[in-house]
Amino acid sequence: MGIEATRASSILQRIVAAVVVGYALAVTSGVMLSYALPMPSFDAVTIGILVSFIVYVCAILWAFASRTLWPMWMGLILPTLLCGAAAWLVRPGGGG
Repeated sequence: MGIEATRASSILQRIVAAVVVGYALAVTSGVMLSYALPMPSFDAVTIGILVSFIVYVCAILWAFASRTLWPMWMGLILPTLLCGAAAWLVRPGGGG
């Protein structure tokens, strides 16, 4: 039962990481791109949304392709934080 519980926990963590953190990564990357791209607002937002779908699929693939949990979590959380910080810095009005 111990091995089965550990395996179930691993699968549950991967599902949560893919759905929740993957979504956060997709949203923050889309927002960052919509602020950072040097083009009209409508075009920048459209490209940001389109890229966010690709980012979300890549995050889901990363969550299930990673061999261990620690690199899987860090590979999703760190880019999410970096994209969020970059979006905050490049937003209209700056970071302050």
